[in-house]
Amino acid sequence: MFKLPLKYMGFDGKEREKDFYFNLTKGEIAEIHMSLPGGIDGFLDTLSGNPEPADVVTVFRTIILKSYGKRTPDGKFYKSKELSDEFAATDAYSELFLKFLDNDDDFITKFMEGTISAPIGTIQKILEDNPKIEEAKAALATEF
Repeated sequence: MFKLPLKYMGFDGKEREKDFYFNLTKGEIAEIHMSLPGGIDGFLDTLSGNPEPADVVTVFRTIILKSYGKRTPDGKFYKSKELSDEFAATDAYSELFLKFLDNDDDFITKFMEGTISAPIGTIQKILEDNPKIEEAKAALATEF
């Protein structure tokens, strides 16, 4: 789980600072990986080249909104489309999205490492343990 303090402007014109929480499960990582041409690793490689801006926006938005959730006082972590939509409507989301675009101090890597609720190397392990993921990805690509 990744705790990220963000400063942002509220709609009342007042600057706010709040902690936001992000987490991706192994299943969510596999889902994101399967949805990207070349997988997550391929996408990260294209960031250093000349990626299509629309693709970058889509991937960043997906990663942010799939990982966003709220912690409860008893230590649980909840995510839902409604919570993601609520977060996406705030200036805090805009500030986070700009952090992704700037990628100062390798922010994306730090975010991903903090957000993944599994040991480093999980994506590779998921793929090694589940060769059917690549087959499913190829099948989906031919259907659409």
